[in-house]
Amino acid sequence: MIIFCLAILFFVCVIIAEHHGPLRINCWQDPMSPSIWKEEHFVIVSLSGWGLMFYGGYKFFTRGKGKGEEKAVEAAH
Repeated sequence: MIIFCLAILFFVCVIIAEHHGPLRINCWQDPMSPSIWKEEHFVIVSLSGWGLMFYGGYKFFTRGKGKGEEKAVEAAH
């Protein structure tokens, strides 16, 4: 009975470990095809892109307004 259970366990582990689906590659191996990137690489690149976009938008729309206002307030006192 124990041997039978071990055989079933081994068979299940082999099936789980078997690769299913298309092969995933690193993002730097084919940067123009995000559909075949590894999931974790896609997440990192996507979040970095969104962060860069928000930071760039913030810097573009604020254009250093905070520093100029601080100097004007100090000069008035």
